[in-house]
Amino acid sequence: MGQTIGNRVEELETRVAKLEQLPERIDGLASQIAQLRTGMHDEFSAVRTEMRDEFSAVRTEMRDEFAAVRTEMRDEFAAVRTEMHGEFSAVRTEMRDEFAAVRTEMHDEFSAVRNESHHESLSLREEIRLGDEETRRYMRVLHEEIISRIATIQEGQDGKTRNQ
Repeated sequence: MGQTIGNRVEELETRVAKLEQLPERIDGLASQIAQLRTGMHDEFSAVRTEMRDEFSAVRTEMRDEFAAVRTEMRDEFAAVRTEMHGEFSAVRTEMRDEFAAVRTEMHDEFSAVRNESHHESLSLREEIRLGDEETRRYMRVLHEEIISRIATIQEGQDGKTRNQ
């Protein structure tokens, strides 16, 4: 306790003087905090407003782009449909023409086969008729030969019975 009362009083007075300045400093600090709070509030409001405007602009831009893409796709699909309709129509026409050509060709071929078959049938009938005539002639010759042999055999037997 080597300090004297005077030193201690002086020290206390310095402390009290500093403490007396404290409310002023706290008021200044409160004012600064209030200003900071107002500034931050204004800045956050500005950021929120700016973000809302930006998001709104992005939404509008995306809506417009999607609408443009939908329109473009609709137009492209319509063009493809039209092109496909034309192509299918051309293919149907080509197939109809080809089938008609095949039908005509097959009709002609079948007519030719029918005619050829008819001529072959007539030729075969003629061959069969000629074969029948030849067979009948040969059968007559054989029949006459058998009759002649039978007659010869009977003559031979008649001569034997007479000779006996």
